Amino acid sequence: MTPLPVLLMLATLGYTSALMFGIEEERDLAVQWLSRERLAKLEIFRDSYDKRNLLDSFCPMNDIEHWRNPFFLSDEWPGVAFVHLVAHDNRFTRQKTKDLSSTFGAQYLTVSPRMLHCIVQNMPGSTIAYLANDTHSFDALMPMLQEGGRLIGDALLFPLVFPEIEYLWIMEDDVYFQNGRDVSLLLRAHEDDATDFLPASLFSYDQLPGWLYWPEVKEFPKHEWRGSYIPIARLSKRFISTLMSYPTSDLRYVEAFFPTLAVHHNLSMNPLAEQFVGKPAFEYGATACLHWRPCWTNAQISKFQKERDNARSGGVASDCMFLHPAKWLEHKGVFGSC
Repeated sequence: MTPLPVLLMLATLGYTSALMFGIEEERDLAVQWLSRERLAKLEIFRDSYDKRNLLDSFCPMNDIEHWRNPFFLSDEWPGVAFVHLVAHDNRFTRQKTKDLSSTFGAQYLTVSPRMLHCIVQNMPGSTIAYLANDTHSFDALMPMLQEGGRLIGDALLFPLVFPEIEYLWIMEDDVYFQNGRDVSLLLRAHEDDATDFLPASLFSYDQLPGWLYWPEVKEFPKHEWRGSYIPIARLSKRFISTLMSYPTSDLRYVEAFFPTLAVHHNLSMNPLAEQFVGKPAFEYGATACLHWRPCWTNAQISKFQKERDNARSGGVASDCMFLHPAKWLEHKGVFGSC
């Protein structure tokens, strides 16, 4: 039986209904991407949220301003959800979650691998986090950092609970941006773009034949091999639906698997606009501003802030609006090198 392009693989279970994207919903199904228990817990937070256990005595209370309503789509950002992949609870991430919350309101969501006591969330990231640790289904998305794979996998589940989501933005928590306005400019610049997959960078096998992760897509024809870099990315509902036609056992390293899958299924993709992420740097498979190493230091980020202030005042435009990776050292109160 040919697998349906939906979340569930039902043939071996004798089911004839499926769960996602316009197909009749049946919640009482055994699934590969999402267990009944995980789905039930996610659904609880569609219409309610729980403030218990999200605060402790170590939280600076001035960081806790208000509790937002549960997720809903607004006229300002139709069909869009912004998901923050938050692995750390520190002064830097608390400030950035506040910025994003102010910008996107109830359309801002977080996922985390642990309880984030001090971070204000409208769908508690801890709920997703503890569920993320009950399965290894998503580990293959980022085998060298399995926690990261689980965050991405959980983020992709939001359209299951909120089918009104047409486009899902994801961003790692070590991406530096000056304020929420710059993030909103990024989304505005792409809001009329129907492209299915928008990563920070895209490259082919010919452009970077020595890339470490090409073996991850060896099951695909070589002319379809593509690589990407996704500390920031946008995925369409159609892309996510296609991805979920694959059993979780077939998942591979995300930055090779996602763009190669798009080529294989004739889905559209383009890199994000250079004004936001910087010029391509194919020797790294990334961009001038978003790369794996080296980390952006405190001095470099201070210089970047001045450039952004100057650009906002009508001066020369900065090279980009986002930096990655920015590793905050809480015990020193600075961004550290790596």
